[in-house]
Formats: sequence, structure tokens, C-alpha cells
Amino acid sequence: MARALRVSAIVVGVLFGIGILTIFAARFHSGPIGPLPGGPFAEATSQGPLDAGSLAGLDTVEIEVGVGDPRTRTTWVVVHEGRIYVPAGAGESKLWPAQAEKDGRLRLRADGAVHEVSARRIFDEATRRAVLEAVGRKYEIEADPESDLVKGTWLFELGAPSTGNPPDAS
Repeated sequence: MARALRVSAIVVGVLFGIGILTIFAARFHSGPIGPLPGGPFAEATSQGPLDAGSLAGLDTVEIEVGVGDPRTRTTWVVVHEGRIYVPAGAGESKLWPAQAEKDGRLRLRADGAVHEVSARRIFDEATRRAVLEAVGRKYEIEADPESDLVKGTWLFELGAPSTGNPPDAS
């Protein structure tokens, strides 16, 4: 019995150590590893505008957020009325949405191409409702505007790179 507990403790310790090492290693990887945040993109920024149509069929994109010490995340993407949006569920409790709102500069990687974009948080309730309904349809989730999930979701519209000033928060 004691031997079984000791072996179990060793196995749990090894698995825990592997998990910690994986999280640490992800910070040095070019982009996120699945749900784990990663390091900055290694690729150069692509020239030319970001095509909303090419993103419409994608389930996820990767975004790089943060000035000085950027980190990358995998996030959903939805195109609604020709505009590109990324939601941040529980936005208030995550670091990247606050960074995106403050600075407005992101890099987005989709299909291997990296684009500089600006991010503008959407506060207009009619726009939020329409886009979050589109998110619900695309990902087959409940998008009840009164649910805590929807109320806590921050929504960003992505566009052409700004001139260095954060986009208007309207």
C-alpha cells in the first residue's frame, strides 16, 4: 500500500513537472501551443491588407498582444458584415484584452501569414448583440444577451494598423 502511494506520488510529480516545463517552454515558442499562451511570432509581418473573406471560414486565429514583452494567444474569429471581430470571453479577468484595449496594436496570424492590425473594443450594444449572435451561430453556442457569458465577453473589431494611437473606444 505504501509503495503504491509512493509510486502514485512520483507519477503525479513527474506529470506536474512536465506540465510546468511545457507552460514555460511555450513562452519561447513562436505563437501559442493550443490553449497555452506563447512567445512572439517569429515570422515577419506580411505586406498588404488583411482579407476578411479569408478569415470567415477559420475557426481560430492567433493574436500577438503586448508591447515590449508580447505574448500570443489563440482566439475565435468571426466576420460580420465584412468586418473582423475577435471575442474575449471573461475579458475583465484576462490580461490580453486589457492590453489590446489600452494599446490597440496587435499582430494576427492566420494560415501562416502575420498581419499588423488595430483592435478597437466595441461598446455599442446593437453591434455587440449582432456580432455575438454571429459568434453563437458560428460556434454553435448559446448567445443569450442576458447570460453572464455574453455580458462578460469583450469584443474587438480588427482593422488596418493605426498610426500609433489607440483606436477610438466607441
